[in-house]
Amino acid sequence: MSRFTLVGLIALSAIVGCATIPRPARPAAPAQRLLVEVNSPEITELDPETVVLAFTVTATNPGESASRITSATGELSVAGIRAAEEEIAGPSLVEPGKPTPLRFRFRIHLPELGTNLHELDSASDAKWHFEANLSTELRDGTAPRETTAISGTFPIVHPPTIRILSLRIERYDLIETKLKLTLAVGNPNSFALTFESIKYLFSADGRVWGNGETVTPAPIAPRGTTRVDIPLTLNFIEMGRKLVDVVATLGTVQYRLEARTHVATPFAAIPEFSSDFDQSGAIKVEK
Repeated sequence: MSRFTLVGLIALSAIVGCATIPRPARPAAPAQRLLVEVNSPEITELDPETVVLAFTVTATNPGESASRITSATGELSVAGIRAAEEEIAGPSLVEPGKPTPLRFRFRIHLPELGTNLHELDSASDAKWHFEANLSTELRDGTAPRETTAISGTFPIVHPPTIRILSLRIERYDLIETKLKLTLAVGNPNSFALTFESIKYLFSADGRVWGNGETVTPAPIAPRGTTRVDIPLTLNFIEMGRKLVDVVATLGTVQYRLEARTHVATPFAAIPEFSSDFDQSGAIKVEK
């Protein structure tokens, strides 16, 4: 065998030996936990008795393989009181890099909370706290739990108040007399209202003095009031001599006011609402 042939065989053997050396396998990327977050809720409904809060929890998978959400629970507390809980059953697949939304919706009946928390009756807003707990399952078989939470407030809407300021004679006549009932419509809220209208039935000493609707749109500042005048017409021929004497002598009558007010708010979730009133008492006729 020649010298050059021997050198060639040695080189070939080295090459073959190198080709058969096993290369180490590439280690699998470690499973990564889901990133979970929740944004501020949407208030979808709001009135003096009800609030509906809608939360969206987003789970994002930063890893290279799919993970699963096996279950998700959302709990809402209002003013420190556990108000509602909702569970979303799984599994939900969470693909790498693709956010997966979970939606929770809670309807809260405020009077039910008020029985245990009377400060809501006069509060301008209510504090809430939302927490979501997710059970997950990763590719490597681990099952970590993920939690996210958020707190905030929502406005409490109180109906307007009604107070009678005066009952005055506008024009006196033995047959037909016109009076004006003046009301103070109050806004007990920390936000402005717009008074739109009032439907009313006003009775005194067992007789109906007037009924109808007054439409006088007027802004009412937070904690402020607006005056609303209601026209009344008395026909003494129909109502009798006793009523003539009471009005003529500027006497005091026992009244009942049944009314429904209609107001507008600055909130998209509750652009307007109506409230009913039924008040009784005594009032002096003025001139």
